[in-house]
Amino acid sequence: MKADELTFIVLGLLQVFSGVMVLTSIAPLAVKRITKSKIITRKFGVVGPVSLAHPLAHPVRTAVVMGMFSITMFSVVVLSGYTAQFDTYSSSFVEDAEGEFELLLTSSRSRPIELDNDPSLWGIEHEAMTNIDAVGRIHRAPVHLEDASGERMPYLLRGFDEGFSSHGGLPLYAWDEGLGETEKEAWNSIEEFEDLVFLDASFGLESTTDGATIVPLQFSIGDSISLIDFSNPKNTRTVRVGGFLQQSSYIFSPGVWMNGEIVEEQFGGEVTRMYVSVSDSAQPFNKSASSDSVSAQGKSEQVREAALELDSVLAQSLAEQSVSVQTVSEEVMVIQSLVLAILSLFQGYLALGLIVGVAGIAVVTVRNVSERRTTIGMLRAIGFRQSHVLAIFIIEVSWIAALGMLNGLLIGYGFHLVLYKAIWEAEGAAFVFPWASTLMLFISGWFIALVATYGPTKRASKIPPSAALRNM
Repeated sequence: MKADELTFIVLGLLQVFSGVMVLTSIAPLAVKRITKSKIITRKFGVVGPVSLAHPLAHPVRTAVVMGMFSITMFSVVVLSGYTAQFDTYSSSFVEDAEGEFELLLTSSRSRPIELDNDPSLWGIEHEAMTNIDAVGRIHRAPVHLEDASGERMPYLLRGFDEGFSSHGGLPLYAWDEGLGETEKEAWNSIEEFEDLVFLDASFGLESTTDGATIVPLQFSIGDSISLIDFSNPKNTRTVRVGGFLQQSSYIFSPGVWMNGEIVEEQFGGEVTRMYVSVSDSAQPFNKSASSDSVSAQGKSEQVREAALELDSVLAQSLAEQSVSVQTVSEEVMVIQSLVLAILSLFQGYLALGLIVGVAGIAVVTVRNVSERRTTIGMLRAIGFRQSHVLAIFIIEVSWIAALGMLNGLLIGYGFHLVLYKAIWEAEGAAFVFPWASTLMLFISGWFIALVATYGPTKRASKIPPSAALRNM
């Protein structure tokens, strides 16, 4: 089978099913031998073998209940691991999306941004404006991209100015070494050339599951691209790929990036974006920042607070011009938190599945007590005390619930490791697994199972020896 979503689901279910088969067949026999050893029997008597007698006698029922716990725990573990891995991996998205620019001003082509390169000419009288140390204007124009084979696709052409490139532009993933040794040198070089472009990461990415490309056209450094004007197909320009932006660029800054003068003059580009940077030594004049934005990586707390203050000032001053102002970190973290919230919601629903499993094992225990009154009475008649009967049911419940969850946990961890090897390792992400929350869920599920079955188990321990004689 191909390595896609269906394959992972089938593989996971088969692994869980295999684990349950082992626990309901081989494992009881191994434990049975251990419990019959002289050391165990001298200390605990025959409670252990008697506890496993009923699960061994009803393997199908035991496997069904144990499988319910295993599948639920497996799903929670895999989703929790994926969430933690995504959280760690996406923590660098803020740095990749903003570079040296903290704020982003946006508008539409119908109402382009009409602000000068010099912030002092914006007519905004506020002390926070002194924190601005760079501004980058971005022209946007719709074009068709055509590769060497004649395949086309509509896309965005973005033209940047000297203020943008001289301040470092956006982080690059790879570029032609002839353009410079550093990212800043590469941006400065491409701003000077008229036939070079940088592409967002979507043109070089493939899906990790089925290998499909994210966009129809794929390019490598040095490939040629024909830019075709939307409104005038005869207006074309051939350019060469000079590099690619970081991976998160296809979400936050998609487009073909090139010299802004060409985009404006040849393709009628309009300024729809302006990147604004605050100096590294910026200090907020009035502290009123949210903790989420301040905690974003890559910049100091003072810079983040100064950016948020400037965000508030610009938003109020530019509202009449239909210019939207936001910090890049907030834009990234909103999307990141949305994905994490959805994944956490699924985790919550799956965790509720454990409650359903606990309810199921409680019902099974009540039924076992009613069906085994004679057996329990006979055990009491031959000398088993109430504590022995209570221990028998506790071990039986633990065997089904705890081992079922342990099976799901171990297989889920192995499955998460496989996902890491298949998806995250190639992206350079460090391996992460939420051991604390996973173990807490395991212990909580086990504890709830014992609490839910304590009532019927306690009643079972109080069955008198005469109960066995009534039915004989």
